[in-house]
Amino acid sequence: MNTNYMTDPAIFIIDSLFSLYILAVMLRFLLQWSRAEFYNPISQFLVKITNPVIVPLRRAIPGLFNIDIASVLLLLALKISELALVSLLIGQTWSIEGLLLLAVAELLGLLLNVFLFSILIQVVLSRMTIIR
Repeated sequence: MNTNYMTDPAIFIIDSLFSLYILAVMLRFLLQWSRAEFYNPISQFLVKITNPVIVPLRRAIPGLFNIDIASVLLLLALKISELALVSLLIGQTWSIEGLLLLAVAELLGLLLNVFLFSILIQVVLSRMTIIR
């Protein structure tokens, strides 16, 4: 690994920005998939920040079996781009297959974390209503 004082902050910024946007796209995908109400302020925020990228993709890529394929492909493209940029900064080379496999694995890990935290939040909120 070839890191120095200039590449470490760049990696942090790239990782942070990509991770936040990937999380927003994934939450939007999951809310759509579960048919959540989109009049919620959180849902509206997610729609507003992801619409500029997802709407043009949806025109070219239709959904399949009630799954928004455009969002899934956007998630993959964003994660592969993030991994490729970080790899270039540290001087590492990956094959396309390696990047794709790593991107899918990291996205599945993020999906599991989202479900885990949503369950924990539901437990805490249900405990709060019992206490009152």
